[in-house]
Amino acid sequence: MLLIIWAKNNALNNFFIIKAVQLIFLNGFFILFFYLKIKYICKDKKWDIIFNLLSMKNLLSTIVLSFILILNLCAQSSVEELFYISFDVDAETAKDYRKQIIEKSPGSMYAMYCEGWFKTKSDSAEDALNIANKLVEKYPDFVFSYLLRGNCHFYLKDYAKAMQEYNKVIQLDPKESGGFHNRGVCKYFLEDYRGAITDYDKALELDSNFAKTYYRRGLAKIKIGRIDDGCLDLSKAGEMGFLEAYDEIKKQCR
Repeated sequence: MLLIIWAKNNALNNFFIIKAVQLIFLNGFFILFFYLKIKYICKDKKWDIIFNLLSMKNLLSTIVLSFILILNLCAQSSVEELFYISFDVDAETAKDYRKQIIEKSPGSMYAMYCEGWFKTKSDSAEDALNIANKLVEKYPDFVFSYLLRGNCHFYLKDYAKAMQEYNKVIQLDPKESGGFHNRGVCKYFLEDYRGAITDYDKALELDSNFAKTYYRRGLAKIKIGRIDDGCLDLSKAGEMGFLEAYDEIKKQCR
C-alpha cells in the first residue's frame, strides 16, 4: 500500500508501473486466498502435492522480488523522464532537475551528460570536453553524448568541430531538433546565414515551441536583408518568453 501511495505521489512514475504494483498485490492475495481455500476444502493428498508447488515461501518470494524490480524500474524511469523533461523547462528548473539526476543515478549516461552540462555553464569547457569524450566512449549510441561534445567545441569557439558533432547527432536521430538548431548557430558564426536559416527551419519543423530558434532565425534573416521577416521571428521569440528578443527588436526593427 505504501508503495502504491509513493508511486502515485511521484509525478514522474509511469501509469503502467503503478498498475503493475496494484496487480501484484491483487493477484498475490487472490492466489493466497484461493490456495488456502482449496487446501481447506480438499483433503486428498494429491491436492497437497499440487498446491505445495505454490508454497507460501515461493509466493512471498515472488512478491518481494516483484517489488524490487518495480522499484528499480521506477528509479530508472524517473531519471530518464527527468532528463528529457529538463530540456523543456526554464533554466533554473533545468538546473534543479539535473542536480537530482546526478544524485539519483551517479555514473549513468544521464548523470554524465548533466555533469558536463554544468561544466559548460561554469566556463569549464575543457573539463566538460573530457567528460563528453568519456561519455561518447562509454555510450556511443547515446545521441546526447555528441550533443554535449558539440557544445563543448562550440564554447571553445571551434565551430567546425562542433558542426561535426551535431552532424553525428542528426545522423543518429534525425528528429532531434537540437542537432539542427545548434548546427545552425555554428553556421551563423561562420557567416553562412542562409545555411543557418535552413537548419533553423528544420529545427522549428521538429519543435515549434523553442523560442530561441525563432530568435536565432530572426537574427540570421536580418543579416541577409530580410528585415521584416527577421523582426517577425524576433517578435515571436519575445512573445514566447525569450525576452532578449525585445532588445534586438529595438536595435534592428523599425
